[in-house]
Amino acid sequence: MSDKCDHGQDRKVAGFIERSVEILKGSGARITKPRLAVLECLAQSKSALSPKEILNRINAGGKGVDVDLATVYRILDAFTDVELVHKIGSDGAYMACRHIACDATLHMIAACSTCDSTQEVDLPPQLSLLLTKHVKTTMHFQLAEHFLQITGLCMSCAARA
Repeated sequence: MSDKCDHGQDRKVAGFIERSVEILKGSGARITKPRLAVLECLAQSKSALSPKEILNRINAGGKGVDVDLATVYRILDAFTDVELVHKIGSDGAYMACRHIACDATLHMIAACSTCDSTQEVDLPPQLSLLLTKHVKTTMHFQLAEHFLQITGLCMSCAARA
């Protein structure tokens, strides 16, 4: 999974980290160097990352943050609890929540099967109501959480295909 530097993304990364720190403080969590390193790593990535990839990027960053794989897993669990990250698909990769605390009624993750880029997309409220109603009436199922992921080709990869 490769990421190319996007200088226009620097403000988005800083904004994500700022909002995330506020949310963590509000939840009573401590702000530690390892947590900040994981936040920064996910915020800078354009694709979902496995815990091991996160660890490797942090260690390769040379910022002197002392973190091991078990710590990365604990941090990701804590971030998931406060909805700062999404666990993507069955491979256990994570991505930063671009909506911070997921205020959107329904959104989905679009994952490119060629370049591994991921995007979080808001869906119209009407679609959320229709989907919720359909699940409730056909399956008699009460939704507690939602996660929709589609896989295909992003615009860049589709243009090259």
